[in-house]
Amino acid sequence: MLERRDITVDNRRGTTRKVYSSRQRIVSVELLADSPQRHAVLATPMPSFSPLSDYLVAIVKDGDKVKVDTLAGTTPDWAKNLVGEEPATATGAQLIAWPGMR
Repeated sequence: MLERRDITVDNRRGTTRKVYSSRQRIVSVELLADSPQRHAVLATPMPSFSPLSDYLVAIVKDGDKVKVDTLAGTTPDWAKNLVGEEPATATGAQLIAWPGMR
């Protein structure tokens, strides 16, 4: 069983995360905190989430640096060869959490 994840999408000091899943409705996301210190969500993989074929990844932007953090499942090919901070729309990635979401 996959664990719930507390994900800070904006640490209010310049580091932000956009969180993507491989398919719709495989991860439940709810707002956990929206304070001057951080903006965070709680991500809960649903029973339909398959660690062997699905993914939950965060695109982390810290100033000019961009990296991929695999939170659950298998790192998708587009994340291994990421250029810029956004995955290509052709990848099928589902944006599920971002700075400023409510």
